Amino acid sequence: MNQNETCTFFQTMLEMLKASKSFVQVTVLSTERSVPQISGAKMLVTEESLSTLSPLCGTIGGGELEKQAVTYAGKFLKRCPSSASGDISNDRTEIKTWNLAKDLKMTCGGEVQLFFEKYASNPFEVVIFGAGHVAQALVKILLTLDCKITCIDMREEWLNKFPTSPSLTTIHTDDLTKEVANLHENSFVVIMTPGHAYDEAVSKEVLLNRNFPYVGVISSKTKSEIMKKKLVAAGVHTEKFQHFFSPIGLSLGNSSPAEIAISITSQLLQERDLAINK
Repeated sequence: MNQNETCTFFQTMLEMLKASKSFVQVTVLSTERSVPQISGAKMLVTEESLSTLSPLCGTIGGGELEKQAVTYAGKFLKRCPSSASGDISNDRTEIKTWNLAKDLKMTCGGEVQLFFEKYASNPFEVVIFGAGHVAQALVKILLTLDCKITCIDMREEWLNKFPTSPSLTTIHTDDLTKEVANLHENSFVVIMTPGHAYDEAVSKEVLLNRNFPYVGVISSKTKSEIMKKKLVAAGVHTEKFQHFFSPIGLSLGNSSPAEIAISITSQLLQERDLAINK
């Protein structure tokens, strides 16, 4: 990289960090014999890079090596942390060595060692359908944690009650079910809409078409059993109920919005840690 390229690279990296965007920095750590780039060459890879097989910024030489490195970095970015503590030595860095001829079928014949460093923004994502009293209490608790929150509701006036935070996104929509397709695959989904019919519709869309690590629905035991029977009749396979929690939350506290929110948060953290340590 020349001086201008270096400035552009690190400016882009700084902008990504400020915007809380997730990415992987790939650096050529060492080389042997004939390779496309020198040690120290860098590139930035985002999840979107997988569709083009090209980096957001920078380069490690182009060609098959760069395509394979972009693919590897994209998968590394999506990979869940191996521990709740986010230990950088295990979760956020990795060294990969490729023999260009043997591993990538390139004519160069050299060997390159790449250093992958993940900058993952808020890997714990919670999506809440509904912005009522319990959701209001739940969001206030979640905002004290390291997570990204999305709240979706048809009632704009309830969405406007939430505090402003860079960790919280609110979505006003007339069709809750349409938003299911837009959710990240690792989202923890909480369903507490204005009515049982909406809860059932969102649950059906979620369980039929997506696979999330956690889906929780606020409900009594009686309503929950009725809803599960309807979901099975609609084509939901019973194995989907392995990560489906209704009634939602752990068995603690009373029925006030604040204590329900605490029980839900406790269950979310418990299931997050179980998913991480699988």
